[in-house]
This record gives sequence, C-alpha cells and structure tokens, in this order.
Amino acid sequence: MLVGEGVVGMAAGEHATRDDLLTARRIFEAAAEVIDVPEDKIDAVTALSGSGPAYFYFLVENMIRAGVEMGLNVEDAAKMAIKTAAGAGKLLTSSTDSPAELRRKVTTPGGTTHAAISYMESHDLPNIIISALKAAEDRGRELGK
Repeated sequence: MLVGEGVVGMAAGEHATRDDLLTARRIFEAAAEVIDVPEDKIDAVTALSGSGPAYFYFLVENMIRAGVEMGLNVEDAAKMAIKTAAGAGKLLTSSTDSPAELRRKVTTPGGTTHAAISYMESHDLPNIIISALKAAEDRGRELGK
C-alpha cells in the first residue's frame, strides 16, 4: 500500500454494520484495491497477500545471494535481481497473460531458465511454497483464537 499497489481482502465481521464496511472500504481504496471475502477466508488473505511481500523479498534476497556465489559483486547482483523483479512485477500487472504463460514465454526448452525451473520442480519447490502459505494460514487461525 505504501506505493499505491496494495490489495486488501475485506470481510464483514458479525458486528460490522453497512456503514462500517463503507467507511473501511473508503479508507482502504485510497491506496489499495479491495476484494470482498468471506470472514472464514481472512487467514488465507493474510497468508497470501499480507505476508506476500516478505516471500517476494525472500526470493530476491536469495537471487542476490546466488549472484554473489556465482562471482558477481553484491551491488551488481542486487541491482540485477531488484530490477528483474520490478520489471517482472510490472509485466504481471500490465499483461493479459497468466503468470504461468509469462514464465513459459521466457523459458526456452533445454535452455538455462528451463534448467533452473526443472531443478526447482524436481526439488518440490511448488509444493513447498503452497505448504508454506498454508502454514501461514494455520498460524493466522491460531493467533485469531
């Protein structure tokens, strides 16, 4: 939300009035898109979107680390990883292609990107990501008790 790119999942609690919801929506819409969700899905929203920036930063942090381990200096590795992430994020928001299709478009069969994606898939990274977000959702439920 700090850069005008926020998204808020909003649920009507059992005591919320229509005026409460309208007021909350007006506040959030100043810096975010508001998506209405059922109250029992608010922990999923937190796991996906509320915690999402940290996952993104974690990926970029480790891309920088990999660049350094491959011999780049930290400043150059950081600049490359950050600009790559920013560009990819802009394309995600401006393209009508799905993230999977955008990924396919830059993954040449048998190429370097294919090697990295294949390695990630063979080490179960997709399921690790899904399980990690479910762990965050579970923790949100625990904290809500």
